[in-house]
Amino acid sequence: MRWFKPVIIIVVCVGLVFGAIVLIDAVGKGGGGNVVSQNISQVHSSMRVDKDKQEVSSYTVAEGAGPATITISEEAVPLANPQYAQEYQALLKQNEDAAGLIRVESVGIEEVIVQGGDDVDVIKATCAAGKDIVTANSWGDERIVLYGGSGGAFGALSAYEDESFCMGNAYFEVNQAGAPTRWQVFSVTQTEADTLGKMKAGALFTTGAIVMETNTLLTLAVCGDKALYIHAREVSW
Repeated sequence: MRWFKPVIIIVVCVGLVFGAIVLIDAVGKGGGGNVVSQNISQVHSSMRVDKDKQEVSSYTVAEGAGPATITISEEAVPLANPQYAQEYQALLKQNEDAAGLIRVESVGIEEVIVQGGDDVDVIKATCAAGKDIVTANSWGDERIVLYGGSGGAFGALSAYEDESFCMGNAYFEVNQAGAPTRWQVFSVTQTEADTLGKMKAGALFTTGAIVMETNTLLTLAVCGDKALYIHAREVSW
């Protein structure tokens, strides 16, 4: 029976090797699965951030012999929307200084925004005496002001002095040179405010919208006998 012990030793060794292989394979698959799960979570997080930047990230998961792998590709989506771009081109044909269009459906406003000069005082005086809606800002600015006379379309914004009306009609949109943007009113003041703190502290009322210093802000400034300033933050659609 001398051959018996060597056979037992060989069988045991083979069993140990086989067990080790199975264990390593299982750990590899488990680790790969966790990596994939973590990566997918990161990709989803990336997609949310990119959406705010008007970009879209797509990913594919490929499963092969080893752990699954993720391939990420990013494509920048143009800010311009075809419908809004076409609308803006039509505006330019009518007025080469057109910067966009504002829609406040609650009070029936749908008016062209004209790009003005750098002198805000001149813009205010011009708007107070006329019917144009003018801005001195560029669309990339962190704070944008649209000026309009109380004797023109912006006169209808006086409805926003009523808190209940404002709360029920807090959203409006602006076509920024072909790019659709949406805005939520967060405060209304009767005096000009050039900082977020003043927009809140001097408000007739606030709507409860959460606004931070990092938000892009837009003010609808009504010029004329009775000044009114409606402050809004940019929000997603």
